[in-house]
Amino acid sequence: MKKIFILILIPFISCDSDDSVLYSENVNGCNDSFALNYAQNSENDLCEYADYIVEAGSYYYSPQNLVIELGESVQWNNLSGYHDVVTISGPANIDLPPVSGPRLIGSFTFTVPGTYEYICSIGSHSSQGMVGTITVNN
Repeated sequence: MKKIFILILIPFISCDSDDSVLYSENVNGCNDSFALNYAQNSENDLCEYADYIVEAGSYYYSPQNLVIELGESVQWNNLSGYHDVVTISGPANIDLPPVSGPRLIGSFTFTVPGTYEYICSIGSHSSQGMVGTITVNN
């Protein structure tokens, strides 16, 4: 006599109507790749950004010169290419590693007043004009 085994798979079913329980990675995430709280595959649009945004592209930062107040933050968005942000002078060191765009390079909160000069240190980008200045007022 042949024995037949039948395997029945019962999928996990949740009766919880709160999707955040099932998709907790989306609770604080955002679907904008330039957001500070970007999370891949996020279904939320509760995005967080710095106080100011500097765009990076083909041998430029825009705005190139920025004046902000103490305690404010700046983020650098790489629109295209391969870029970083490195201070060459100023009261604090900023060293944001290079990324390929479009993508957020990084952000920095300025807690020390003064003038920060920064460049893209990739290849000859700085000599081609990829430089910027942030002045932080008291």
